[in-house]
Amino acid sequence: RVHGDSTLMLVLGVAVCVIISHYHHVIELSPLNFDVEVRGAGFVLVEFYLDHHNPALDDAARLLKDFSVAAIDAKTHTEIANKYGVTAYPTYKLFRDGIDMTYTGVHTAPELIYFCLDQLDRYLDGRSGGKQSIFPSEHSDSALIHLRSRAEFDALLEIEQTAVIAFFTNERDPGLNMYVSVAENNLEGFAFSVVHAQSLMDKLNVKHEGEVHVYHEGQLHAKTVIGIHHTQLDSLAMWVSDTCFRELRKVSAGALERLIFDGLPSLLIVLESVPNSPADVIDLGIPYLPTFELRELAKQYRSSVTFLFAERIEVLDLVQSLGINENDLPALVLFDPQTEHKFVFGHHSDMVAMSDVLAQLNSHVSQFVDGSLEPTLKSAPIPSATDGPVVTVVGKTFWNVVNSEKNVLLLFYAPWCQHSKAFLPIFRQIGERLSGANQYITTAMFDVDANDIPRNVTVNVVPTLLLFTPTQPPFTFKGNRTEDDVIRFVSTYAKDAQLIAGLDPRAQKIKENIKSAQPDHAVLPSE
Repeated sequence: RVHGDSTLMLVLGVAVCVIISHYHHVIELSPLNFDVEVRGAGFVLVEFYLDHHNPALDDAARLLKDFSVAAIDAKTHTEIANKYGVTAYPTYKLFRDGIDMTYTGVHTAPELIYFCLDQLDRYLDGRSGGKQSIFPSEHSDSALIHLRSRAEFDALLEIEQTAVIAFFTNERDPGLNMYVSVAENNLEGFAFSVVHAQSLMDKLNVKHEGEVHVYHEGQLHAKTVIGIHHTQLDSLAMWVSDTCFRELRKVSAGALERLIFDGLPSLLIVLESVPNSPADVIDLGIPYLPTFELRELAKQYRSSVTFLFAERIEVLDLVQSLGINENDLPALVLFDPQTEHKFVFGHHSDMVAMSDVLAQLNSHVSQFVDGSLEPTLKSAPIPSATDGPVVTVVGKTFWNVVNSEKNVLLLFYAPWCQHSKAFLPIFRQIGERLSGANQYITTAMFDVDANDIPRNVTVNVVPTLLLFTPTQPPFTFKGNRTEDDVIRFVSTYAKDAQLIAGLDPRAQKIKENIKSAQPDHAVLPSE
């Protein structure tokens, strides 16, 4: 992008730097190469991550032609994270000439790209004597993506299968407020953008203030004009929904993340490759499912569920975070953003006939819509044996353990939580003290990272300690996390509490000491 003749040499200089330093993939950083890659490579976008980098970073690396894109494991290389003041993950920083700027927006490829291009614009404008600020927007809500250049426009169309773009030079136009309202209430995951610059509108041959364009797979699909064709909010919202609707849509990792957390429930079909036409088939192992059959189901459930395709390589990290193994793919998964529950539709090895698959899928979605479908829970493998007095509960065994005839003292913890780490040794000692009463109570623990917490069980923080009894709703422990306080909690609320307390070896020892020191008729102090 050339900003006038006076910047031509600068742009060529940047281009030379890009040719030398651009990698077209995410560079993995460590203390050995950090300074070389970050301090001497022009503009560098760096993600500080835990465990693995955001897949959206791969899209950004592919499309950011004037940048290097890199990532560093902040958990392993804490000294570098600490040096740059990184305390939350992921954190994104843009480096230039040893100076870094922290990105605070949404963690999707389009937003990362627009941030980087915006900073490059500001840098080039400042070097050429131009304005260092870009036309500000009164509409800064994250529902809108602000496009300031042709490069940003092209990047959006490359990443998003379906994009909605409005054109307003006047930010106080009432039509823009209407458009923002439609974007804010968008439940179908479409990318809503706005262009304010007259120069960009001229390049795109936009003739009217308030034009709205819908692009599908990079091509202009339809357009309308707010204020001429649409004077009411409902009319514009209906036009956008009808124009953007596709029975089956391919979705990127960034768009999928938006849909999961802020959209309609979605049926995600994860495949090795996405079919291109209605005549194609979906390879689910046995059998192959024609896409036109799924299109009919998508039309049937349009108001309740969005049907989506995604390629395995693009969304694998997100799918695995939901407890679906790579070996289980291809898979069909329903997401409910309101409850954050997932519903996995069978395994392809169980599907013996196409008609069976269609009937099962129809039934699956129908039960989901009427609320009778049970969610699929992520579960760690069932332990082969119990190690010590504390039982390990996983997603698949949760209700078998909790619904027994005994009390269950269950600790919900996370391996990364410092408070959980501090309490685990104490909890094992509690398990030892209660082991003599194992006919009345089970002491157990549940890793919330490796397993989904079943619905109807409320755990908002870790560690959380719940006491399940055969006759009452679970009791939540709210005292100090000490052995005696937890034992006292159990002795107060558990079924057969007196029998359990009587079998506590510490209580027995206290009782023996008191008995030896006092007459037989003395009253035993309460624990």
